[in-house]
Amino acid sequence: MSHPLRRIDGSQLRQTAAAWALPLVLLGLGASTQDANAASGAATTPPASASTANATPAAVATAMTSPAAAAPMPAAAASAGAPTTANKALGCLIEPDRAADVGSSTIGMIDTVEVERGDTVQRGQVLATLKSDVERANVDAARNRANNDGEIQSARGLRDGARERLLSATRLFQLGGSSQLDLEQAKSEYESADGRYQQALQNKRTADAELQVASAQLQQRTIRSPFAGVVVERHVQPGERVDGKPMFRVATLSPLRVEIVVPTAMYGRLKEGMSVNVTPDYPSARPEIGQVARIDRQVDAASGTFRARLRLPNPQGDIPAGLRCTVSWDTPTGR
Repeated sequence: MSHPLRRIDGSQLRQTAAAWALPLVLLGLGASTQDANAASGAATTPPASASTANATPAAVATAMTSPAAAAPMPAAAASAGAPTTANKALGCLIEPDRAADVGSSTIGMIDTVEVERGDTVQRGQVLATLKSDVERANVDAARNRANNDGEIQSARGLRDGARERLLSATRLFQLGGSSQLDLEQAKSEYESADGRYQQALQNKRTADAELQVASAQLQQRTIRSPFAGVVVERHVQPGERVDGKPMFRVATLSPLRVEIVVPTAMYGRLKEGMSVNVTPDYPSARPEIGQVARIDRQVDAASGTFRARLRLPNPQGDIPAGLRCTVSWDTPTGR
């Protein structure tokens, strides 16, 4: 008598294996889902009962693929406890309202340095001077030429004398006491004297212009602050040669400028002029009240953000520039 298993052909074996394969795969997926939900704190599927464990493969497959088992979690439950965009603080950077690298437009040797790093300066205050012996000599020479009126006075006297002679020659000619030749000669002398006087005036104007040029060149040897602020960097020492490189960096620290990058989802929530909380990133820092000064009208599509600029008052200068900070604007509570 042959063994019973030998009566099962190959097609029956393949059908039996296919019947058990799909339920086993679905059971494996269900177990993975339960493990993931248990790790994240979400609701998990109750463990299988004894009847489920003994169920047929077709019954298990039907249970795993039913609408009740595949129903998603409600959206409210999935988002419960998640921070909203409106309450999320944004990172920012505090910068000077204005900053400038101050240097010399001419090449020279530094003579004196009048300020140190951290000094408060006013607009036009002297920061440093370059050696200017040659420029001072040029100014003195140009001033002497500009103040010399001898040439003008001499030319004016000659012109006045020639005018008198021309008038006399004209009267004598009208009375018949002189010839046409005498009159033409007097007229030529006057024109020549007047030309010399006009040339003297032109020389005076040229001397004045040369004095202005020499004075401007001398002023270029004095380095001044372009605006009121604080000297945040000093790069030079007396005796050092400068050739266009920055000598100082001056920054305005009151007010300060705050730059933020805002998600596109918040576009329209920020308005120019509205108050926001700005908290500098340093120990014991308190929130400060800033104002929205500018909002970009273009959104960066790649990052989904736009930029905004805030104005942060700093009358006492106690907030340094260069700090990172956070910004929120639901309820301003700063000073």
